[in-house]
Amino acid sequence: MSTPITLSQTVSDIFPKMDGDFPLVSSDGTIFYVPENVLRFNSKVFDDMFRVGTPSDHDTTPLAMQADAKHLEMILKLTRPSHFAVNVNEVSTLAELLRVAKQYEMDAVIRQLRGSFLRTRIENGVLMEPITVREPLAAFVVAISFDFVDEARFALGKVIECDLSQELGKAKRFEIPLYLMQYILDLRASRAEWLKEKVSKLTKLVITPCRKTITDSTSSELAREDALAQLTDCMQWKQQASQALQAQPTFLTLKCLVFDKNSGAIASGVFRGTDISVVWELMASWEEKVDKDSIHLPDLEESLII
Repeated sequence: MSTPITLSQTVSDIFPKMDGDFPLVSSDGTIFYVPENVLRFNSKVFDDMFRVGTPSDHDTTPLAMQADAKHLEMILKLTRPSHFAVNVNEVSTLAELLRVAKQYEMDAVIRQLRGSFLRTRIENGVLMEPITVREPLAAFVVAISFDFVDEARFALGKVIECDLSQELGKAKRFEIPLYLMQYILDLRASRAEWLKEKVSKLTKLVITPCRKTITDSTSSELAREDALAQLTDCMQWKQQASQALQAQPTFLTLKCLVFDKNSGAIASGVFRGTDISVVWELMASWEEKVDKDSIHLPDLEESLII
């Protein structure tokens, strides 16, 4: 629908009257002049509108858009990627841009925005991680809402590993339904149990020979004492490792518990006397499984982005 120009409306500096023949007005009163052919090329909604025909007063009366000036300007810049560079830094901004682009059936714009989920860039000399890493829970909600399967799966993998309480604060703009949060919690619990099972397998490499030494009548008293001390250390390490993995169920957490991050050597004295090659082989096989495992996405009962 069109809306009359009022005194409170201003004209965009980026899209002034001299640059376009068709005026659009944002929900907060900024007018953008855009070439008709750009709108037709980028939006099925506008193409259909122009194809059917437009009222004669469209030359002077802006068409009201369902977006504020900030987001409408970004959308219009995305229709002309050879002229403008648009960086999306926050998931909330990405969600709003996708909502607008979907409403006006702007497929090319949606494809550009989709790339923002996994894009890494340098800003002011600082490497910026993708928003799926910086805000995984919010990114997951947006990606799955727009049926971006790969992006949603990647973000969900990060959600499983993150500090969930912190991510809930970042994602408070979105009303995440209870069934979806329960799905995430179940995934995290499942991953934690799988990792704790691996801790048990590692400790068996210590427990079995230690118990054999302790119960072997031919073992010296010194050997028995050393085996008992190592067994005690091992059980304490197992408990600490289980607690750490419950809080942050990631394979990286397990690696840090086993290996020194600088040298790569076995970090814990718990494994003294153990065949290190066996530990390496087990860890390598488990890491390969984690890398190959595909996380199943839940079915949405309703759209989360309106």
